[in-house]
Amino acid sequence: MDDVSVIGCWEPGFSEYEQLIEWRIWAQTLYAYDIKQWHMVGNQHPNGGGYEKYNSLDDAILSCSDSTIILLEPWYGEELQYFIHPTRATYVFANASSNLERYRQSAISVRIKTPLPIDMFAVSCLSMVLNDRFIKNEY
Repeated sequence: MDDVSVIGCWEPGFSEYEQLIEWRIWAQTLYAYDIKQWHMVGNQHPNGGGYEKYNSLDDAILSCSDSTIILLEPWYGEELQYFIHPTRATYVFANASSNLERYRQSAISVRIKTPLPIDMFAVSCLSMVLNDRFIKNEY
């Protein structure tokens, strides 16, 4: 998936051990889907690597401005099951404090339909979205 990049935001308030687990989930999932362009916002476990670090979501999104920006939002946007993935895409997996509304004019918003209206951890949504893209592009 050379034309795909991912922007994520580290979850705040995790212990060092929880940060390491979160990093491993991000890294292993991205590796499984052959994603080489990984950008993260915020501080993370000192032993974790493999991504470009940004201090703000603005800077991370600006670094990927040559592709279609797709915001994963819990309650707004087209449902993932009906979404047609663009060829060149940057998926933004933020956290609840990221205020994604300010990016909507220059991006596409997509949501994952769930039985209960809850926002999920970004890293939990990552595999659902990448698998959806993979399956739809395979067939």
